[in-house]
Amino acid sequence: MIGRRYPDYVYDYSVEVFFLPPNTKVLHHQYVTYNQKLRGYLKGFKKGDFSKFRLKAWSTFPISSIEKLDMSVYLTNNNEVEDFTIQYRTIFDKTSVSDPNRKISLPLKEGHVQQGIHSLIIRTDYGHKTMQSKVRHTNIELLDVFNNKINVNDDMSFIEQNFDIPRYERSIDYIFMQVEKCNHLIGPKYWISPFGIHENRLNFTKRLWQESGVSIPLCILSKNIYVKMIEKTYNEKIQILNKEFQEIVEDQIQTAKMVETEDSDNIILHQLNSVEGIFLLPFPFFVPDESFRFGSLRYTEDGKKQLDSRFENMGLIYGKSNGDEKTLNYNPQDQSI
Repeated sequence: MIGRRYPDYVYDYSVEVFFLPPNTKVLHHQYVTYNQKLRGYLKGFKKGDFSKFRLKAWSTFPISSIEKLDMSVYLTNNNEVEDFTIQYRTIFDKTSVSDPNRKISLPLKEGHVQQGIHSLIIRTDYGHKTMQSKVRHTNIELLDVFNNKINVNDDMSFIEQNFDIPRYERSIDYIFMQVEKCNHLIGPKYWISPFGIHENRLNFTKRLWQESGVSIPLCILSKNIYVKMIEKTYNEKIQILNKEFQEIVEDQIQTAKMVETEDSDNIILHQLNSVEGIFLLPFPFFVPDESFRFGSLRYTEDGKKQLDSRFENMGLIYGKSNGDEKTLNYNPQDQSI
């Protein structure tokens, strides 16, 4: 990884994970950050959380120099998602918002005009199982240069989710399908080529998707491809090189065609957590280069630190219900997952 040239926006990336492996009370704390402050123990994972949660994690993931994703996920001891939040942030190009032929559909507050829009935020929540008064919803906000919300507070900016999103990862699909309207490559840039590490795979996926004529959104197809890469790595213990990647893309497009032939309004949606007892983070976790601060710490339930190592393998430990532990590693330089 060291020596690879990344775009400057990569340094806005950060991830922090607290997790308890099965049948243990030793808290693992792993992080990667460049200029982001850590929540840390006990702020991010409190002593009282040992009896409630198996995992708490946060991430800021830059898609480009003007786009970022913020995510957080809490997993209970019963492997249920207590809370999942995803937020997309982007800064608008002044030329596009000043274009008289482009009309922003969200109504603005009195005294504001379209040319005053600086940024957009789309945020949705999944979970809140123990928060009876909290409403599942999606917020859409248009902000001026001072970060003041300038769109009207109505049912277009606060969308109550009176429908059920069956899994937290559907929230990602839901947000990405909205974001595709302004960035049609959001899916492959997130799932297939984070930080531009696999531009050839992004271009290959986009080309085959366009040529195939399938109606499945590119962001959904990209997630399906990612899931199959994870499954193949886990089940067959092999690296996904370009040959294997191309086979997966072709297979997923063919599968999408078959599904759409039977029902033109149907699309196939693969799940990240398809193996019982395994929880995979919905965001990438890797160390881009040595200029990042990264490390792994462990704490006992009484708060005693067991390990503090900057150089420990940064693979994320996950476990099956029988107590076995395995490690999932992601190395962007290897051209593999």
